[in-house]
Amino acid sequence: MEFVRVTGSDDVLFKKAFDLYEVSFPEHEQRLFENQLAALNNPEYHCEVVLEKGVFVGIIFYWETAYYSYIEHFAIDPDKRGNSVGSRCLKKFCDMHSLVILEIDPPVDPISIRRKNFYLRLGFNGSNYQHNHPAYRKQNLPHELVILSYPRNISEIEYTEFNEYLKNTIMQTDF
Repeated sequence: MEFVRVTGSDDVLFKKAFDLYEVSFPEHEQRLFENQLAALNNPEYHCEVVLEKGVFVGIIFYWETAYYSYIEHFAIDPDKRGNSVGSRCLKKFCDMHSLVILEIDPPVDPISIRRKNFYLRLGFNGSNYQHNHPAYRKQNLPHELVILSYPRNISEIEYTEFNEYLKNTIMQTDF
């Protein structure tokens, strides 16, 4: 499994990555196209495609700080799901990063419960922090999400620092 960074819209893998991004996430969880291009200019932002034996299998968009890596978007191509592709991808990613933070929908229905269990099986830890992700688009409101971290729980101070980074750096390109 290989992670290949996409650095601009002229990259050969850009269209494949953003086609999967658009079909994998609801509109309220997506940046506007021009904001996505702006994020690509931030050296802490990594827009990466996942290849297995040279074949495109997914995307992982994350922010790399000195203290943690925050996975903003992760998706496996629907045609490549199964055979533990997502598990292998995240395992490799986590092995390469000392502390990983991500967000999931609150576990309130079969799909969101299954998603939470997927991450817990991989060793992610849940948190009890009340967390609202800022809106990506003007017409949307912030939405509640659940914080997970690997390989350990994050402290309240770490959560507060992450949330400030989310609001003041990650989301600065939006609107």
